Amino acid sequence: MKYFIIIISFLILTSSFCLSESMYVTDVLKITFRSNPGLNYKIIKYLKSGYKVKVIEKKDDWSKIILSNKNEGWVLSQFLTSEVPKGIRLEKVNKKLNLLSNQTVLLKKENKEYKSKNKVLTKNLFDINKKLKDIDFSYKKLKTDSATFLDIKKKYKKMSADLLEQTHKANELEESLFQRNIKMLLTGAGILFIGFIIGIISKKGKRKSSLVY
Repeated sequence: MKYFIIIISFLILTSSFCLSESMYVTDVLKITFRSNPGLNYKIIKYLKSGYKVKVIEKKDDWSKIILSNKNEGWVLSQFLTSEVPKGIRLEKVNKKLNLLSNQTVLLKKENKEYKSKNKVLTKNLFDINKKLKDIDFSYKKLKTDSATFLDIKKKYKKMSADLLEQTHKANELEESLFQRNIKMLLTGAGILFIGFIIGIISKKGKRKSSLVY
C-alpha cells in the first residue's frame, strides 16, 4: 500500500510538470490568487496584469499556478494567456524607444563632435596644401635660381680665364715693348756715341792739316 501511494504521487507530480507552461496574467488590473479552485476560498494575494506564472495543473475553469517565489495557488483560467500582454509589449516597446532615443542623442552628439573634428581636419588639410604649394613654388624658384647661378658661375669662370689670358698677353706685350724701347734707346745712344767719336776724330784731322801748311 505504501509503495502504491508513492507511485501515485510520483505520477501526479510527473503529470503536473508535464502540464507546466509559462503564461501571463491578461490585460486586467488585478486577479485573485486563491488557495484552492473556487471563489469561496481564501485570497492569498492579487496578481497584476503582466505577471508571469507557471501553470502546473488545470481543473474546470481554474488553473493551478506557481509564482516566481515558488508559492502555489489557483486563478481563473480565463485571466491567463500564453501571449505576452499588450501592457508588457508596450513597456518593452517603450524601453526600446527610450534606448533608441538615448542612442540617437549619443549619435547626434558623436556626429556633432565628428563634424567639429572634421572642420578642424579640413582646415589643417587646407593649411598643409597651402604649405605644400609654397614649398613647391620655393623649390621651383630655387631650381631656377640654381640654374641661373650655375650659368653665372660658368660665365664668371670663362671671363676669369679670358681676363687671365688677356692679362698674360698684355704682360707679354708690355715686356716686348719694354725690350724694344731699350734696344732703340741703346741704338740711339750708340749712334750718338759713334757720331761723337767721329766728330772728335774729324777735329783732330783738321788741326793737323792746319799745322802742316
